[in-house]
Amino acid sequence: MTPIFPKKVTSFTQDQLKALSVLTPEIEARRPLIDNARAELESCSFIGKRLVSKSAWEQLEEELKHAREGLGQSCEMCCNYELQL
Repeated sequence: MTPIFPKKVTSFTQDQLKALSVLTPEIEARRPLIDNARAELESCSFIGKRLVSKSAWEQLEEELKHAREGLGQSCEMCCNYELQL
């Protein structure tokens, strides 16, 4: 296993770098759990599934509607600038 520190670090000896990069038993025990969780997450498909409440979804749709309506309109600062011209 390669050390997690760059080779440019000269203040550490090779033994110190090796000691810092060696996985502890706790980390080794966690690794299968993390790998399993990642595999389960990758196998899940959230396409077509709503992860928020209906009211939160409707509120988001309303905010998007208002944002789309304002896309083509000039902002207040631009309008004031145009009036001054």
